[in-house]
This record gives sequence, structure tokens and C-alpha cells, in this order.
Amino acid sequence: RVGRPGRTEVGKMPPPGDAVAVQVALRVRPLVPSEIEQGCVACLGVTPGEPQVVVGGEKAFTFDHVFSAATPQEDVYTNAVQPLLEAFFAGFNTTVFAYGQTGSGKTHTMGTNAGVDEAGDDETGIIPRLVADLFARVNQEGDVWRRDVSVSFLEIHNDDIHDLLDQTPKVCTLREDAAGGVVVANLEEYKVTDAGEMLSQLADGSARRATASTC
Repeated sequence: RVGRPGRTEVGKMPPPGDAVAVQVALRVRPLVPSEIEQGCVACLGVTPGEPQVVVGGEKAFTFDHVFSAATPQEDVYTNAVQPLLEAFFAGFNTTVFAYGQTGSGKTHTMGTNAGVDEAGDDETGIIPRLVADLFARVNQEGDVWRRDVSVSFLEIHNDDIHDLLDQTPKVCTLREDAAGGVVVANLEEYKVTDAGEMLSQLADGSARRATASTC
């Protein structure tokens, strides 16, 4: 949800239904085979019916959304991201980003590794699902209003901004525009007319991403 920031006491979540400017969702990644072979065990528990995780059976932390290791991709998208699309069409700026260490599952959750033909698969991540819903809504509205959809794709790696839609490696810089806002200078931007075109740009840009650890 997007709206006025709520006033919340430190350490407490706002009452259910209150609109807040920023929400935090936590997703638990399952152990991978190599971790299981090494004898690793899960240290996080999810409180049933509550957006809460318990660390080591002792400390509890509450978020806006908590998704266990068994939560399907569709449920993550439907509960944490899809409502933002309605806010977007209502005129709000909306942003979704994944934060976590290397190997924590960011790429899988966001879906930046998806190919054009993979959209609609059960393992499809947030971005392809959002793109599909975006154009479904645009097509549903028909000629009610004029719309232009453009896509850009950048990566911040080791403090450098890389334009992933540029055919040649290019490092971009931040600049202030005439209105006093901060923009990424010389960032490529392409107009797209359907989900296939946007996912094609996603696939091309993803192929240029840095995959090594930043730690």
C-alpha cells in the first residue's frame, strides 16, 4: 500500500489497515543441498498466522509480511507486490527492491533470471508477474487514456552504476535535473508495447549483470 507515512512507536508495527509509505517483507530461503550435506539446520521459525519470525527459538521479529521457505512465488507476489500496481495506476510512484547477501535468493524472488518463454511458470518471480499484470490492465483500459510504457535497467555494483540495456559497457553518473531531482544521466530507455517486449529487455539486461559476490 502507498499513502501517508504512519506514526508508529519504535519497535511496533502500525495497526492493520493503516496506509504506510514503506513496508518490509521477509522471505525465508530453504536450505540448499550443499548446506544440508554440511549438517546445517534451519534457525528461523515462522509464527503461524502472524507476520513474525523467531530466531533460534528465542528472539521474535515482526514485519509487514513474512513468507516461509514453503511459500510459493505466486503468494509472495499476490500479497506483497500486487497491491502496489493499483497504487501505481492511481498515480503513486512505487518501488520494490530485494535486499540480502549473495545467495539469499534475491534473483529467484525478483525473477530477473526469467526468459521470455518462462512467464506464467509456477517459479516465475515478481518482475515477470508484475509486467504481465501491468499490460493486462493497460489492455483492459483500451483507449480510455493515452499511455507510454518505457523500460530501463541498471545495476549498482561496487559503487558503480551500470546501464544493462546498453550494448557496450557503460558506467553512468548521478546528476540533478532542472526540477531539483536526482536522475541517472545517459541511461538507455526503450519504449515497449507489450509484456513480451519488456521481458525481452529484462532477459538481455540480466545477461549483462555481474554475478560475483560483492562482499
